[in-house]
Amino acid sequence: MQLTQALSDPAVLPRFRRSARRKLGLFCSIVWTLWLACLSPTRAADLTRSTNLGALEFQVAFISKILPYIVWPKESFGSPTAPFVIGLAGRDSFDGLLQKVLSESRVEGRGIEIRIVTEPAAATNCHILYFAPDQLPIWKEWKPAAIGRPLLTISADETGEFLQQGVLFNLLVSQRKLEINRANSERTNLKISSKLFRIARVK
Repeated sequence: MQLTQALSDPAVLPRFRRSARRKLGLFCSIVWTLWLACLSPTRAADLTRSTNLGALEFQVAFISKILPYIVWPKESFGSPTAPFVIGLAGRDSFDGLLQKVLSESRVEGRGIEIRIVTEPAAATNCHILYFAPDQLPIWKEWKPAAIGRPLLTISADETGEFLQQGVLFNLLVSQRKLEINRANSERTNLKISSKLFRIARVK
């Protein structure tokens, strides 16, 4: 069932707490904005400024929509039906919202699994690995195991330190902007869509 249908279906709404419904409603607005961003960066910027987007929902929307714009090598999957694995370093910084949004999603025939990752060895089994703003020390510790692997690392940082330390993507949440470190991306075996480079601030 599509998210918009779920929000309007009286048989589905009672399953969610009021706060969860509000978050999911915001998510719909953000997904629309990010979709437009792939077609028209200028239009997306205008929409972002005029829409009341929460920081949490902005990050969830981006992570949930990024998979189709990245190509991972086949060997990064254990089997043709193995899921995409999104790792959250240390804790669930999204209070379950990312799991709710992606619980029934499929990309290229693969499901999507959300994992809380607590050690670098487990991080290498992920396709995406997210770090919250206060987790730079964790990234520095895990960096040797992650660099050079087909792993899309994403941070949400206002200082630029994560990008300087080797992370590929950074979400500049205050400006609702994606930053990409091109040199970092070239160290991986990932193919990143040119659409993302067009809408991003490339370092």
